[in-house]
Amino acid sequence: MADEQLKDKTLVERVLATTPLLKVGSPTDVARQIAVDASPTLSRPDSGVNIMVDGV
Repeated sequence: MADEQLKDKTLVERVLATTPLLKVGSPTDVARQIAVDASPTLSRPDSGVNIMVDGV
């Protein structure tokens, strides 16, 4: 979420209600997912898949 959106507590509460861990994903969370996807030993090729990065 963008900084401006994070200031809107109502929006943040609505988003958190739809995420399994009840937290907003961070840039580090996204970087970890990219590292897994880029690894030849940890990942297989995916096609047409949306990966939700929500703070796991």
